[in-house]
Amino acid sequence: MHYTTVERKSSIRAVIGSVQGDYHSLGLRMAADVLKAMGAKTFFLGGNVPISGMRSAIEAHRPTLVLLGCSVDEVIPTALQTIRELKALRKPTHQFVIGVGGFAAREHREQLMESGAEFVAMSLDCLIDHVIPAMETKSEQPSGALGEPEH
Repeated sequence: MHYTTVERKSSIRAVIGSVQGDYHSLGLRMAADVLKAMGAKTFFLGGNVPISGMRSAIEAHRPTLVLLGCSVDEVIPTALQTIRELKALRKPTHQFVIGVGGFAAREHREQLMESGAEFVAMSLDCLIDHVIPAMETKSEQPSGALGEPEH
C-alpha cells in the first residue's frame, strides 16, 4: 500500500455524515477522502447520524463546511429538520456552509435549499470543481444546485 503526505493545507474543516435513517455513506466517504487529500481537516461521522451526534460534532470541531448525505426519499423529512436545526446552531462567531448530496437530494433540491442548505451537490466533481474552490478563496459561498448537467 502506498501512502502520501499532503503538503497542501486548506482552511476547510468539514463534518460529514448521512442524516438519521440513511445508512448509505460511500459517497460521503469519497467526499471526505477528496477533502482530506486537498488538505482539509475532515470529521467523517458515517451513516445514520442522529441530529444530536451531528450537533455534538459541530460544537466540538467548529467546521466551516457540513456535508449531509440524503440518498433515499424516506429520509427527506429528517433531512429537512436536520438542516433547520443545524442552521440554528450558527452564531456570529461560528458560521458554516451546509451542503447536501445523494440521490434523493438531487430529486428534492428545492426543498432542501428552502430549509437552509446552501447547496446540493449533484456529484463528487461538483465538490471538487465548485465547492472547494469557492470556500478556499472565500470569494463566494457555494450555492444552488451544483454540478447540474447542462441542457
